[in-house]
Amino acid sequence: MHYIDSNTDLTQDITLNINTRVDDSSLVDLELYNENENKIAYTSTSLSLTNAAYYQTITDSFKTDGATVLENKETYTILLLQGGVVVYQDKIYVDTDKDFTQDSTRMTDGQYTSNSTTNDYVII
Repeated sequence: MHYIDSNTDLTQDITLNINTRVDDSSLVDLELYNENENKIAYTSTSLSLTNAAYYQTITDSFKTDGATVLENKETYTILLLQGGVVVYQDKIYVDTDKDFTQDSTRMTDGQYTSNSTTNDYVII
């Protein structure tokens, strides 16, 4: 999942770190689906991948007619295709009100119940 937060300037191009099995000399097409409306929100063709140390990057504007298609508090599914075959799929969540680099999330409230298992095993 890619998180776009208040640290990302939506007026500039956005770079995503991804992992695909596609060679960086190949061009890919991008399709962006809005999950709430279940339709294509944006497409882009002939994008190039850039190899980095442990991942690849792809950069795109995500704009139509000069305006960004990424809306606040929305989740999108991103597909990268090569020759019509999906080579990468992930999600993008946009929340320009938050700073995810400073966000601390508690996964539990710390209330646990004791497990009464004796861990005895019968080997037959």
